[in-house]
Amino acid sequence: MSFKTFLENEEERFDALSVEIPLPSEVNVLARLFKAAGESLFVVGGAVRDKLYKDFHNPGTTHKPKDVDLATPAQPDRVVEILSSDEAKEAG
Repeated sequence: MSFKTFLENEEERFDALSVEIPLPSEVNVLARLFKAAGESLFVVGGAVRDKLYKDFHNPGTTHKPKDVDLATPAQPDRVVEILSSDEAKEAG
């Protein structure tokens, strides 16, 4: 099965898991900028993996990611537009 077919497959649905990850304030600023522009921004990679690992294997321990990877479905020119907006400049 191709990746596209997997994404379009109506027969199989997967549950989403929502977790709270303490993020640097800069990530929250970016999230607000993208949301205001009507775009999505996702935390991905090691920060998510490490949080889930600690939640399932070491419950009750704290987790603060060393770095945070982000992903967006926005096209590169849209990302540049968002990050060069007046709101982004004001946010630093």
